[in-house]
Amino acid sequence: MEKGIAVGKREGMTEGIRNVLHDLLQNRFSTLPQDMYISIANMTDANALRMLTREVYRWIRLRRFRPF
Repeated sequence: MEKGIAVGKREGMTEGIRNVLHDLLQNRFSTLPQDMYISIANMTDANALRMLTREVYRWIRLRRFRPF
């Protein structure tokens, strides 16, 4: 039971980070290509998603943000 709760918490955290990343990207670029939404939706590594949220504003100055 505790293992299931831990998995659920981890999945919830990952989904929350995905939502933040979507919001940041939409705020920065307005509309996003469908392939970007799909790529983010398929990501399961919370640490990678967190890294991408930190990079959103840095990459825009150098080139279009497309790490996928």
